[in-house]
Formats: sequence, structure tokens, C-alpha cells
Amino acid sequence: MICEICGKRFKGEGIEVYVDGAQLRVCPRCGKFGSRVEPQREKRKSGPVTKKRSHPSRKKRDTFTVVPDYAQIIRKAREERDLSQKELARKINEKESIIHRLETESMTPSHKLTKKLEKSLQITIRDTVSEIKPQKTLTDSKNLTIGDIIKIKKK
Repeated sequence: MICEICGKRFKGEGIEVYVDGAQLRVCPRCGKFGSRVEPQREKRKSGPVTKKRSHPSRKKRDTFTVVPDYAQIIRKAREERDLSQKELARKINEKESIIHRLETESMTPSHKLTKKLEKSLQITIRDTVSEIKPQKTLTDSKNLTIGDIIKIKKK
């Protein structure tokens, strides 16, 4: 074989090394110029392969909105418990600036933050949203749309 660094012929398989991100087969003398490539071990299969979900962290959550007066509810509940913004932030493991931004309505709380606030202050600031299905409108024959024509032909 020929060393890919010095170009000399050598006997044997040589040594595989990484040099500046390139994998080279070199002679034993040039092996010191790179880091050795570890031989890859074969992976053993220990049973049937199960298909993983594409997004396991994305669980289906209830659709919710935050009530419009969430800032006043949070402030009132915090003051009733004689907590400062700093103390509330420490209690729910958030920054004090987050509490300030919530109470001034410059930030809307996330799902996770909403749950923390509701649990620690014993309040409700989210409202579930039900799906609203659009109503079918009947059109007269003078005002047909392409969608109406397609529906008529399918029937």
C-alpha cells in the first residue's frame, strides 16, 4: 500500500487516521500526525424494531385561550397572598421580569406558564376553545361558485 501522507510504500493494512477532517490510510510512521479512527462495532438487534413517533414531545393538548383580563387576575391573586413579583417568580421558577411583563400585558403566558400560575396562585386564567364549524350557506343558482358546481357534478 501507499501512505496517503508521505507517499511511501509499506506492507500491511496501515493505520486509518483523521487529519483535518479527512480519513486517511497511512503508514505506521505517519500515524502520529492524526487521530486514530476507532473501528465501528456492529450493532446487535435485541428484538423487534418498533417504529418511533415522529414527534413524541408533541402531545395533543386542549385548545385554549387566555382570558382577556389575565393581568389583573394574576396581580390580584399575587397581592392577596402578599407575594412580591420576585417571590412569585421564585415560587414558579421563572424570572421576575416575566411576572412583570405578564402583569403589564406586554406578554401572553404560554401553556406551561399558565399551568404554573394557575397551580401556584389557585386561579383560572385559561379558557378552552371549542371548534366552531362553519355553517353551510345555500346559494341561489344565479350566484354559483366553482365549489358549488363541483358539488353538483359529484352528486
